[in-house]
Amino acid sequence: MNSSLVFFRPLHMAAVLGALCAGSACADMLVLSAEADGQYDYGIQRDPNHGLVVLLGDEITLSGLSGVTAASVLPDLAFAFSLGTISATSVTIVDTTAFVLDPLPVGHTISALQVISSASSTGLVDYQIQTRIEGVLSGTVCGPVAAAPEPRAWPILIALAAVLVLGRSGYQSCTGWQLTFQANVGLS
Repeated sequence: MNSSLVFFRPLHMAAVLGALCAGSACADMLVLSAEADGQYDYGIQRDPNHGLVVLLGDEITLSGLSGVTAASVLPDLAFAFSLGTISATSVTIVDTTAFVLDPLPVGHTISALQVISSASSTGLVDYQIQTRIEGVLSGTVCGPVAAAPEPRAWPILIALAAVLVLGRSGYQSCTGWQLTFQANVGLS
């Protein structure tokens, strides 16, 4: 056997493994894959030619949610993940079985988790994918959020608060204040 081939094989294997590991770093993100009637389905978006190594205890967390009533792991990850914690504002799924996803030449989405919410508004929520291999991948994605008051309601709320504050501070009537103000304005 040629001595250069003996050296080349381990070097070639190291280069292939290095490319797999380097290619998978920061290649994944959580995306909203479907939404209807308070049901939000999320998936892990995979870039072309990127592998993924998931170890026992790795987690996917959605936070900043509103009105969460239920959550579940979707079929693509059900073999390896289970529901960790669920509250009205966050959902976490946890890996219970280590696995490796080989790189594919095209991008694709792996269904991950489903959130059911009573919230009627959609906005940005935070996600965090914690892996011991790739570290922490985080970002924002659309999800159920609390309804924000309409901007037109703010002036009314501020005026109401001002009336309540003035009423509690000892003013018997606003007309005396208005007359004084008008008299001061008339002097200038």
